[in-house]
Amino acid sequence: MNEIKEEIKEEPMDEETTEKPFQVLGNRPMVNLEALKVTSSWVSNATTFSAKIDETTSQKLEEIELPEHLAAHSPIQKWFPVQYSVLPTLFKELQVPPAFRPRDVAIAAPTGSGKTICYVLPVLAAIGTTKSNILQAVILVPVQTLVKQIVDEFDRWNKEGYAKVQALSGANDFEKESKSLQTEPPNVIVATPARFVQHLVEKIPAKIDLTKLRYLIVDEADRMGKLMREEWLEIVEYLCGGMSRVQNLNDILRQRRAPQKIVLSATLSKDVEELHLWNLFKPRLFSATATRSKEISAPTKEINHVSGNLALPSSISHRLLICDAKYHPLAVYQHICRNEFNRTIIFVNEV
Repeated sequence: MNEIKEEIKEEPMDEETTEKPFQVLGNRPMVNLEALKVTSSWVSNATTFSAKIDETTSQKLEEIELPEHLAAHSPIQKWFPVQYSVLPTLFKELQVPPAFRPRDVAIAAPTGSGKTICYVLPVLAAIGTTKSNILQAVILVPVQTLVKQIVDEFDRWNKEGYAKVQALSGANDFEKESKSLQTEPPNVIVATPARFVQHLVEKIPAKIDLTKLRYLIVDEADRMGKLMREEWLEIVEYLCGGMSRVQNLNDILRQRRAPQKIVLSATLSKDVEELHLWNLFKPRLFSATATRSKEISAPTKEINHVSGNLALPSSISHRLLICDAKYHPLAVYQHICRNEFNRTIIFVNEV
């Protein structure tokens, strides 16, 4: 048998072939696509009110009917725009409770516009004049200093002492707080998220009963990062009960006892994902703009407090001083004295 041998010869490739570039199909230039902006319908259909505070935008106290025990000790003379826009809605829900779970509320208004009263009065009205040990409201704020400010605001309206208000923050001793929660259960808790969760998980079952909670309020929500929300929001919602997604008729009936969320912020992100993290139920938005209170059905082009835009009230002025860091305290002191400012707020990064 003859063996046939085939020889395979490798011919060297031509240099022109190896160096020939790839052929480009099409010559369309690359264009960066604009990000798709999606705005929730409840943001577009917000109730707006004026960010300006003066005689033309304020309302008389008689315009809103307060419970007798609150009207008798009113420390204010007029209603600011945000108060006149929000309070009638919340008071109406107290007088005529909705058949199902109440809609959550989001308030976007500038610092100094009087947002705190928008939830202090409904909470005190819900507690009424009958003393009890039922926890009606939990108010969470990002920093300790705000805890004291809000407690002081409750004290201004709670002269008769019908409501028991408890502050929980790192400024107080944890053991004293824990003992106070057990011996004299509060009607209102004002706390930082970290300290509040610390009390919730200290014992099982938790010594704080959230099953009859009526209001879950988050003030200065724009200062709470995503991580901070994830640390406490899910725990609180679980202990409240009735805040899970609806799957059947029993879930709908159970949701009737879910607390109403009130989220307040100087600026409110329009980002759908950011808003979704708060897990709001059919929210209603009240937002400060340059116009008087009215209903809108389309996004406004005026200055507003949604998506990071700011408009200061007319009673507050904003100053910017530029100087070397070592002269900051002296420059600020000189500016205050020169302009004879009576009330001044100074924000600093560190002391």
